[in-house]
Amino acid sequence: MWTCPNCGRPFTRAHQSHSCGRFSVDAFLQGKSDEQMGLYRKFESLALSVGDVNIAPAKGRIGFQHGRIFAAVNAVNRNGIRVHIVTSTPIEAQRVARTEVLSEDSCVNHIALNTPTQVDGELRRWLQLGYEWGGKRLR
Repeated sequence: MWTCPNCGRPFTRAHQSHSCGRFSVDAFLQGKSDEQMGLYRKFESLALSVGDVNIAPAKGRIGFQHGRIFAAVNAVNRNGIRVHIVTSTPIEAQRVARTEVLSEDSCVNHIALNTPTQVDGELRRWLQLGYEWGGKRLR
């Protein structure tokens, strides 16, 4: 692991490019409604429950890291939250809005969460797949 000397964020590769700065979850959620913050916090709690996860705030998102960023909240708006989970293979489910295949073992699955009931066991299983993907370089 390499830690950026300027912002303190850990990476699996030395000198990894990133939006270097001091970012926070609180700043990301500033001005959001109680419902929006509640939905974010429920997702955050579920993401943290899958293992040894670091929260990695960046300029435009909140990442969840186990070696690599395996999930992120990309937007919090009046419709809910927009997240992505990176897995080794595409997640085949109606809830997945789209999947970007970046390489043979790197698929970014985009999901819209509009209600707290969508933060469920199925989503946790997907986060577990992402956690396993993120930790591959730690082995």
